[in-house]
Amino acid sequence: MGRMAAMYLVNLPSFMKTVVRKLARKVMTERQLQKNHIVADVGEDLARYFDADQLERRYGGAKANIKRYYPITHLSSKYNEKKGAHEQLLKTCHR
Repeated sequence: MGRMAAMYLVNLPSFMKTVVRKLARKVMTERQLQKNHIVADVGEDLARYFDADQLERRYGGAKANIKRYYPITHLSSKYNEKKGAHEQLLKTCHR
C-alpha cells in the first residue's frame, strides 16, 4: 500500500499521452496504473474527484489561480468553517 491515492495528468500533448501509457504499462503494476488518470476534459473529469473550491479556475473550479505555490494551501474553504478544522484534518491526512 502506497501513499499516493491518484495522479491526474492534465494538458498533456497527444504524443505524450501515448508515450506515458506505453512507458507506464512497462514499469508499473496494475494497481499503480489504476491510480493514474490522463485527463481529457479538465472541467468534467476533475469535477468528479474534487470540490470546485479546491480546483483553480483554469481547471474548471472556483478557486483563484495559484500564483504562489508555497506554503501549500489545498484545503477547501468548507474545512475552514470550524476553528481547528485544519489541525483535525492534518492528524489524519497520512493514513
